[in-house]
Amino acid sequence: MSSGSSYDAASATVIGNFPPGTTSFSTAEGLESPGDEASFKLFVGLTTGNEAGSNTVTIARP
Repeated sequence: MSSGSSYDAASATVIGNFPPGTTSFSTAEGLESPGDEASFKLFVGLTTGNEAGSNTVTIARP
């Protein structure tokens, strides 16, 4: 997760680690106040030892 409207890997923080089979997750991380925006990516560890990341999702708190 990184604060703001775009994902910044240099300032991103890990907000959770999940076991295989997890299908949902809720957080308010980075969205504490009205108008806050946070950008998220989901990363998975592959059986090859590599890592793959999702597209960025940006959420704005109303």
